[in-house]
Amino acid sequence: MKIYITTFLAAVLLIACETNTSVDTAVNRATTSGNISLAFDKSSIPPEIASIFVVLNRQGYDSLKKQMNVLNDSSTEISFEKVPVGMWKVDIKAYGTDNLVKYAGASQVQVNEGAVTNLSMVLQPVATGVGGVQIVVTWGASPIVNWNNWVHNPSNPILKKGESYFDILGVGQPFIFNDDSVWKMTYASIGVDTIAKRNIASIGLATTIDGGLTWKKNSKPILTVGNSDWNNYSIAPGPIFKVDNQYKMLYTGTDVSQRYRIGIASSSNGINWESSPAPLFTPLGQWDLNLVAGDVIKVNGTYYFFMSCRSNDVYAFSIGLAISADGKNWKRYGTTPIISVSQQWEGQGVYFPSVIYENGKFIMMYSSTSSSASPAFGIATSIDGIHWTKLENNPVITKGVSHTTWATTEISYPSFKKINGIYRAYYTGFKWTSTYPEWSIGYATLQ
Repeated sequence: MKIYITTFLAAVLLIACETNTSVDTAVNRATTSGNISLAFDKSSIPPEIASIFVVLNRQGYDSLKKQMNVLNDSSTEISFEKVPVGMWKVDIKAYGTDNLVKYAGASQVQVNEGAVTNLSMVLQPVATGVGGVQIVVTWGASPIVNWNNWVHNPSNPILKKGESYFDILGVGQPFIFNDDSVWKMTYASIGVDTIAKRNIASIGLATTIDGGLTWKKNSKPILTVGNSDWNNYSIAPGPIFKVDNQYKMLYTGTDVSQRYRIGIASSSNGINWESSPAPLFTPLGQWDLNLVAGDVIKVNGTYYFFMSCRSNDVYAFSIGLAISADGKNWKRYGTTPIISVSQQWEGQGVYFPSVIYENGKFIMMYSSTSSSASPAFGIATSIDGIHWTKLENNPVITKGVSHTTWATTEISYPSFKKINGIYRAYYTGFKWTSTYPEWSIGYATLQ
């Protein structure tokens, strides 16, 4: 059914102080006002209606609201006083005894100075057989994470040395990345060059189908030592990301004098790679004479590349940053590190940053480096990726009881990810055997 309501709106200037127009300089709007009166024929109101709620809205003004109790109020009129002249939207809702909207209507009305406007509105019945949902949204702080509650996987290691020449000594330095919803890992394959009679490193690839618990290695490396003078001695993996449907990898190359440089390689399928002939970055000073690939993350259209930077002191590492708008052209940020040693547990250096972004915040896991202690991992956070705050109760991960057989010497090289809602830190475990050193990969989970 329809309910017809004749509404009379009187816009009459109040006598005395309101006969002149004044200006509110704060919002620059006229304050000439009048009264609005809505009269209802109570005999025509359906019996199931218990109350009528009226709202006046106008951009730049506070909403005006009034309610009439049909069951108890003797008056059949809703009045608004001192309503500024102009166009207003009138919303009317009629509620039943069950507090649900039974009828509703809306209209525009022009309140004119010194005039009476007649308005006839029709309230349409709200569809029956359906309900409504009222959602109240509250904005709270991000959940507090206890970064010190890590548990090492009791089944570690998850990736071990192989029988081939390129990984017979072990695997390490993992980089975990998501490739079209498939989690993959690049890692360093450590083998033996029987001709040169020395250890060699190449880059391997592994894939998981169970959310990062178990991994299957490719049968051969995806990138080997290069022919350029900056990567002709050894290479190490780095982060992989996509630009224009092409894979990019920022990786570390080492020359015969044991200097580290960062280069970029490209691939159309993630398996066959072509490396750049020259390193991507050059040192800025004594603090970054050696550069090691860290992690890449894209936030709001900008690529952030975090790298490990070392002086000629083998343990004197700090963390630097480069930024790119397209993932191809990179520019170093500043001329100094964004993170340096400042906590006692960090020893002589901080390096190997691994970063995620969530809830408007960068979260970095990084490693200490020292000549006298096994590396441990800490957490730092940042709003802009440039200015960082370290967790006061660092370190969050240290060599634990699960390392009694496979990582007796140290743990290092964290790769920090959130997979299926679970924080994981993949890392390298290292031990000395009676004949040679051995590297393996394991992980810890935040509880």
